[in-house]
Amino acid sequence: GVFGHILSSYVTVLSCNKMNIIQPAPQEETDVSIQYFEGAGLFTANAGQVKLFGTTTKGGVYKAYKKDRLIWSDTGYAGKLSDGTVFCQNKPLSSSGIVKDNVIEIEGSFQNYSSKRINRIQMIGLRLLSLLFGWIKSYSNGIRFIMQKILIYDRKILPFSYRRKFELHKKGIKVKDDLYLEKNMCIDSLYRSSDCVNTHVITSDSFQIANLLEWEHLTASSSDSTLHFEKDF
Repeated sequence: GVFGHILSSYVTVLSCNKMNIIQPAPQEETDVSIQYFEGAGLFTANAGQVKLFGTTTKGGVYKAYKKDRLIWSDTGYAGKLSDGTVFCQNKPLSSSGIVKDNVIEIEGSFQNYSSKRINRIQMIGLRLLSLLFGWIKSYSNGIRFIMQKILIYDRKILPFSYRRKFELHKKGIKVKDDLYLEKNMCIDSLYRSSDCVNTHVITSDSFQIANLLEWEHLTASSSDSTLHFEKDF
């Protein structure tokens, strides 16, 4: 299934036999630079031996490498509010950002964590319906649209926002996070996640090294309306 989804990409790469990949020159300890691909909402940030790969449109999530070794994976904050709502930070198109000089600033709102999954009975029912009506194009397109809307495009926004700032300097990279709670909103539990998955897609549960990293448990006071956290590399 996964191979079928990316087959066209593989064929495109194989057909580009004249493509030349230019290897970047080794970086000095004092090198500081940002590459921002605005149309895709992706960026790379370098400071000495530390390199970040991140996104401005998916909550500012990123991975940090030192040389070729993964040293940190941040898939956003996740936790539970006092009313039982489970929240997350990293749904697509949930944030926006700007890049200026050696600073990346991102802001967005938290979303309701989607735990919808297809159970065994529903899966069997879908298979039977596909056998009976799968040959009808309108049925196939319709059922696909409904499943995508329920399982993938559920993006309920919560009245709970954040700002993330990446500051690059010669000695490393500092990540500053501010979380803004609405009045009478309390957090029961809060984590900085390393491999949070909240969208049900075909590759959502594939293995990555970040799966082996622990989520960082954070303390959130019920009296604070703004929470501040920092991370240094």
